[in-house]
Amino acid sequence: IIENKDYVSRGGLKLEHALHTWNIDVKDLDFVDAGSSTGGFSDCLLQHGAHKVHAVDVGYNQLDYRLRVDPRIIVHEKTNIMHLARTDIEVDAAVADLSFRSITKAASHILSLTRQSWMISLIKPQFEIEGAREDFTGVIDDPFLLINTLINVYNSLTDEQVGIKAIIESPIQGRKGNREFLAWLTLSQGFAKNQFIKEIHHLIKTS
Repeated sequence: IIENKDYVSRGGLKLEHALHTWNIDVKDLDFVDAGSSTGGFSDCLLQHGAHKVHAVDVGYNQLDYRLRVDPRIIVHEKTNIMHLARTDIEVDAAVADLSFRSITKAASHILSLTRQSWMISLIKPQFEIEGAREDFTGVIDDPFLLINTLINVYNSLTDEQVGIKAIIESPIQGRKGNREFLAWLTLSQGFAKNQFIKEIHHLIKTS
């Protein structure tokens, strides 16, 4: 296991936790980082031996300078991941940390860009909640609402033919204190629904 390194953002520690927990080797692989922002996920991938990372974000001038000048990083600024085609980038797998939108409706497209048909995505329940009340503060502190929100994510991903192979809680909460989760997504079959429900009940009630 590689010890925690200095990443350009906290996102690096989140992805590192997933790589270690699931024993994923990214050495010599090419990735797309959807919603790269400052570049925490990209930095983590490179420090774990990835060959190349396409850093994609709709924003501009957010990527840390150290990564911006790294020849292993291909910067795609002002770029919506949904507008990229497989012919635009050649990657083995993907990572994603999307903000202010759901990972559903995006996961199947991101996976279609990859040769190996898998990705690690941060799931932010505050951006996945359906029918939020007008007084919603942006923080989900009700465990039952959290569970229901994650089940809705499972259902939507299943409709997209996307499987959840594994899910864990992020070791670091979101900036407002939201609990976040890392999911290993694939175009092959993942958890059966009853298995997924059991898994998230275990995560949310015992963590």
